Amino acid sequence: MRNILFLALFGLYFVSLSAQDINDTLTPQLEPPFLYWDSANRIKYEAVKFYPERPCSVFAIMHGVIAPGAASKQCSLFIWNDINGWPGTKLLEVRTTAETDSTGIAWNIYTLPSPIYIKVPFWVGNYEMDTLFPTTRFDTMKSLPSQYNFGTGWFYTRNDYFLGAIVKYDTGSALSTQRTVLMEELTSVG
Repeated sequence: MRNILFLALFGLYFVSLSAQDINDTLTPQLEPPFLYWDSANRIKYEAVKFYPERPCSVFAIMHGVIAPGAASKQCSLFIWNDINGWPGTKLLEVRTTAETDSTGIAWNIYTLPSPIYIKVPFWVGNYEMDTLFPTTRFDTMKSLPSQYNFGTGWFYTRNDYFLGAIVKYDTGSALSTQRTVLMEELTSVG
């Protein structure tokens, strides 16, 4: 039995997980203030590198977005393998819709058509196809390798993008970490 303490929007909660719970959510350690890019910097790839504690199957991608209210737009989500610390071979590309409700803030979770088995660190990312909202959120403190690409190559950023993966570990193993995201007011960068 494993005990987890987590903070949600309306309070602190305590949960017990049994040994058969083998799903984990991988996200950067997101710290306020939370920001977003101005429209001139939105058409690009964004990626975060994840280090699963052991081989796992990725079965969903998380994409945190912001807009001035309810909005939606097409985007592409990706999984890449890691080649020498950079996003490498594309393992998955899916086109989906990023959307927010009237609050303007949302975690979009896309369940993959079939899980992808990963043995090594991997990258999760998105491609913003236009300058419209919603757009990807990020923080101001880097906790995991994060990179962006305007089409001319990958560059490190000082921020963590609101990207994540939901994974399932091989049976019989315990989870090591959980991360909590606290939604706060956002500020535009630009």
